[in-house]
Amino acid sequence: MMIPLAAAALFLNPVAPVQRPLPISYAANAPMVQRAPGREIVYLRTGAFTQIENASHWQQDLARQGFQTQLSRVDNAGVIEVLVGPMQSLSQIDAVKSRLAAIGVGDSYVVRRIVP
Repeated sequence: MMIPLAAAALFLNPVAPVQRPLPISYAANAPMVQRAPGREIVYLRTGAFTQIENASHWQQDLARQGFQTQLSRVDNAGVIEVLVGPMQSLSQIDAVKSRLAAIGVGDSYVVRRIVP
């Protein structure tokens, strides 16, 4: 059973330790702070599970339907996400969300990962 998370998008890397972007200052006289080094990869999160067996089952179901999937563990939270992607463009995100909706996956969320 899928457990929806109402949290904001998480900035996690599925294989490396979490690297969050540095905050950007909006004060008129403050210098701009650059993001942490690395590249950003975008995925759609289709589920979050507390049991690896459930996450693996969901991942396999999506993979059988032609989606590129991977599992990502949320640090110290005991939650495993099922991600679809990576996404290359907004049009691809829209197309994949439509394909997911067509098979009954109504909730999918854009998540970004920073990789070194």
